[in-house]
Order: sequence, then C-alpha cells, then structure tokens
Amino acid sequence: MNERDESSFPKDPHQARVDIELTRKELGETARALAYKLDVPNRAKDLAAERTATVRSRLRTVAVAAAAHAQGRIDRLRSSSVDTRGPVVVATLAVLVCGGVIVWRATR
Repeated sequence: MNERDESSFPKDPHQARVDIELTRKELGETARALAYKLDVPNRAKDLAAERTATVRSRLRTVAVAAAAHAQGRIDRLRSSSVDTRGPVVVATLAVLVCGGVIVWRATR
C-alpha cells in the first residue's frame, strides 16, 4: 500500500473526497485484477480464444499464399502447354510396327 507522510494528507474536505475517490478507484482496479487472476477457467478461455484467433489468422495467410502460388503454376502450365500428340503418334506407330514384326515372324 501507499505509505503517506503528514505532508501528503488532505488539508480540506474537498481534497479528502478526491483522495477517497482515487483510492476507491485504485482498490477497485486492484480487486478486478486479483479476481481475474483467480478466475483460472475464464483466463484459460481467454488464452484459448487468443491462440485460436492467431492460428486462424496464420491459416488465412498461408491459404492465400498457397492459392496465389497454385494460380501462378496453373497460369505457367497453361501458357507453356506443349502439344503431346506427336510423341503419342510415334509411340503408337512403334507399337504397331513391333506388333507387325512379331506377327510376320510368327507366320513365317
């Protein structure tokens, strides 16, 4: 508690009332702070809510970054789309030639 000497003691009734109101306000704040410290379930809820908000915020940030990254990759793939029909046609012809050779040797 605040220790007072005689010089800080109120000189008139108005100063005494102001001092009393200030002391009441300080005591009220102290009582609220102590009550909060002793209210473990509500403190745990507050902490959980705070951490949940932090995690949600981070998830939103990561989701936005991932979406932007994926969109960039999609755009790059679309712009550099290669015509794959050529290799497919060559592979098909190679299989047909091999099959023809096998059939020709089997009948000979």
